[in-house]
Amino acid sequence: MDQNANHIDNTYREVGFKELFEEKELWRLAVEGSGMGVWDWNISTNKVFYSEQWKKMIGFEPNEISDSLDEWEKRVHPDDKTKVLEDINNHFNKKTYNYENEHRILCKDGTYKWISDKGKIVSWSEDGKPVRMIGTHTDLTRHFELQKQIIETDEKFRNIFQQSPVAIELYDSDGKLIAVNKACLEMFGVVDINEVLGFDLFQDPNVPDSNKSKLLKGEAVRHECVFSLDIVRELELYRTTKSGVIILDWVIAPLKSEFGAITGYLAQIQDISKLQMANGKFRKAFECCPSPMMITTVEKGELIEVNSAFLNAMDFTKAEVTGKTLRELNIYKDDNCRSKILEKLKTDGYIKEVEVNISTKHGKELIFLFSADYLDTFEKKFLLIVLFDITERKKTEAELKAAKLSAETTNMAKSIFLANMSHEIRTPMNGICGLLACLSETKLTKEQKEFVDDARKASTELLNIVNDILDFSKIESGKLRFEEISFSIRMIIDDAISLIKPTVTSKGIELQIYVDAGLPVWVVGDPYRLKQVLNNLLNNAVKFTDKGKIDIQVKLLEESCEQLVVQFDIQDTGIGIHEEYMDNLFDLFTQADESVTRKYGGTGLGLAICSELVQMMNGTIHVESIPGRGSCFSFTAVLGRSYEVELMNFSQTNQNELSLIENQKHTGILRLLVVDDNEMNRKVALSMLKQENAVCDLAFNGLEALKACEDKDYDIIFMDCQMPVMDGLAATEAIRAREYGGKHTFIVAMTANALKEEWEKCISSGMDGYISKPFSMAEIKNILDNYRNINRRDLKPCSKGIDSDEIDTVIDRLVDEVQFKPSEARNTIHEYIGELKNEISELSTLIRSNRYKEAVMLLHKLKGTTGNLRMQRLHVIFSEFEEAIQNNKSNDYATYLLRFENYIEKVD
Repeated sequence: MDQNANHIDNTYREVGFKELFEEKELWRLAVEGSGMGVWDWNISTNKVFYSEQWKKMIGFEPNEISDSLDEWEKRVHPDDKTKVLEDINNHFNKKTYNYENEHRILCKDGTYKWISDKGKIVSWSEDGKPVRMIGTHTDLTRHFELQKQIIETDEKFRNIFQQSPVAIELYDSDGKLIAVNKACLEMFGVVDINEVLGFDLFQDPNVPDSNKSKLLKGEAVRHECVFSLDIVRELELYRTTKSGVIILDWVIAPLKSEFGAITGYLAQIQDISKLQMANGKFRKAFECCPSPMMITTVEKGELIEVNSAFLNAMDFTKAEVTGKTLRELNIYKDDNCRSKILEKLKTDGYIKEVEVNISTKHGKELIFLFSADYLDTFEKKFLLIVLFDITERKKTEAELKAAKLSAETTNMAKSIFLANMSHEIRTPMNGICGLLACLSETKLTKEQKEFVDDARKASTELLNIVNDILDFSKIESGKLRFEEISFSIRMIIDDAISLIKPTVTSKGIELQIYVDAGLPVWVVGDPYRLKQVLNNLLNNAVKFTDKGKIDIQVKLLEESCEQLVVQFDIQDTGIGIHEEYMDNLFDLFTQADESVTRKYGGTGLGLAICSELVQMMNGTIHVESIPGRGSCFSFTAVLGRSYEVELMNFSQTNQNELSLIENQKHTGILRLLVVDDNEMNRKVALSMLKQENAVCDLAFNGLEALKACEDKDYDIIFMDCQMPVMDGLAATEAIRAREYGGKHTFIVAMTANALKEEWEKCISSGMDGYISKPFSMAEIKNILDNYRNINRRDLKPCSKGIDSDEIDTVIDRLVDEVQFKPSEARNTIHEYIGELKNEISELSTLIRSNRYKEAVMLLHKLKGTTGNLRMQRLHVIFSEFEEAIQNNKSNDYATYLLRFENYIEKVD
């Protein structure tokens, strides 16, 4: 800053260097008060004093910058350094009185800041060389920002003014034209703007005198005028490229200062020639429109104009409707509809295609889409209403809806037929698979064993086809249901791999498996459906790969508190898929090409079913493939988090695994009853069960099963569901009714119907388990082992239930310890025992369905309640059961449930 430098120079001359620097406090105050950074350069030593403000300006602390000249020089922007040194040298050579330069300097944060650098040499040597120079740094950042804002604001105004599509004129306070925008010049065809600048607003004949008076008073005005460009050319007012007449809508407003004085006038001009012409076109379009149209007043809704289509549709004459409202004409069939229309118009400001029922003059009922919007003119606002007749469309829609319902009924019948057909096929398949399994266990020659193995493979393939058709029918009929249970993905992977491992080994294919370490062990979803997708994709990978390897990857893509998104990749080095087949690969009954079908077989349903199942798991499936090099099928599934991990050490995908103990030896002989109307099925079941050290009786229908149960006490009944005379469901219900309050016979459903609804029917009827035909030897063994582990005849229930003496003891405790009245205590105990029956039933259901976390919560509540009621024996049993579940002592569960039931039976 030049003035500051001069001031410092004068100060030096008046008091001298020594005296000035001795006044350190005054120096500090002067520097801090200036807001500038001060520097003092000893040129002979190149030592520089930098003030705190100088250092702070570029982001440094006082102790972070030394007193060398290099501290400043190295921070000057490279592009500015030449000019800076040139200006300093000019001052050294006395070419300039002061040193002044604007340049950028590097700050601590790595950015550059513009500063104004000013200084002056205050001491010279005897030989005329500079000795000391003092100067200041001023931050120009704010200055540049304000300057930039002013430029940008001015530029924005100019852009808005010039780019506005509306013609604008700007007059000074005397009414002289000082600026016009591009749109205005184009409107009037002006060739040279200088020819129109200076026009006097108050001398313009196109502005009425009354409006001129209002403008002088500071009021805004608006008027329409007819402007003749031919007169402009004739009088040579200015050069114009246009001719003819234009109709203008002219709005002029005074511009005022903050004190109210008129500083100028702003005129906005709009060419409304086309609008006036459009009015004529609108009237023509209004009249010719094939849809009924009306124009009404806004206030009362009186009809002021209707078109011919309205009169024809409603059977009215124009004289009958003019000045009337739609309500007066009884057009609305439903008066509530009118109220809704008015409310919507009031709320939204318009109406779009609201369906209304309307009656004509002669009572004919029509259906219209009602649309309305406001019609603005310069004088008044009206309401334009358009009606679109959809009477025939609604009639067609009703017919289509009926046809759709009929088609859906037909489709449902087809799906039921497919389900029934699969049942009928599964029944003989059960016999075939079972007999082959039994035959394979006998002594066979090598050739016979090969025949049996081939027959088993063929029957398995046929069963897979039946399963695909059944799944397809369930998907189409909407009956495919998904479970929500806890399971282990790793166990699902292991199960799927176990099915393909023999083929992989025989082909010499390398199998690699990767499971994301971050994937939780337990998840919630449908393990059966997930395994179905994996099995299908893995079977395809093995089928179409003769050498190389198959990679299986399971990755955790996303996770939240409740959900997991898991991706499964199955990559092979097989034959691959050509690009032209990729788009339709997941469609029903689609395969890559006929040659593949002939060589490898298949129905074309597998991938389509996979696609549907993945979608039902809220995932996606896609494939990438290179012919001759292999394919990679990827799909995602959204699974839930399992919070029952701490209560489980087994998979919940198979309810029979609850009590299954590996390698356990069983010696007890079981008494079994097989109920099936099909001789082959009975023979297969009998052959399998005899191998498991069991005594079997046979029954041909449900009625025979009831008679058999009257004569003998059976451990397990294997019950077919669909039989003549009496089906399995009715027979089970009858058995349960006879058993009421006594022994509970274990009943397992056998059915070829694999629908979930069938399973639910079985459980509802009172059955304990379910196997689907054709069943395997392993499934039969699981059921028998499970029964042996929880066989109630082997349990040792408490020998004594609750009796009247114990109830009296509990009542006495409530009276003595809780201060109950005797009658109040007795009523409370009996009321709770009534509630306890339902609680025990719920607990049993939770245990059977493996919902152990909920069971622990219920037991905890029961433990607290029985403790408060001084029912000490029950309190102890509930506590022990809760501890047994938490310690995974699954073999004890049935014992505790039986103890509870005995307890309740004694009370009754």
